Amino acid sequence: MQVTYKKSIHVKEKHIPDDFMPTIQFSDDFVRFKKIERIRELEDQVERLKMETSELSKEVETLKEEITSLRSKLDEHKETGFCQINFFDQITGSKRHFG
Repeated sequence: MQVTYKKSIHVKEKHIPDDFMPTIQFSDDFVRFKKIERIRELEDQVERLKMETSELSKEVETLKEEITSLRSKLDEHKETGFCQINFFDQITGSKRHFG
């Protein structure tokens, strides 16, 4: 890596000395390496996002099935007046029954 210095710059009428703003000249190999490294990072991120999308899709399907089940139970309750949905059991996992 080689360090070079820009020529002096005038900013808003103020003089900035030559050695104030160094720039770094990277070799072609280093730039190529950094590009490949970034590509690998992006590929890893894509893979993680694909896995997350897959997991979320499965969760969506599970929730859709639960919605269908609950709707059918609700419809049955509307028709018969008998409720088989025990929300307390679903929340706590308990098997208590309220008469």
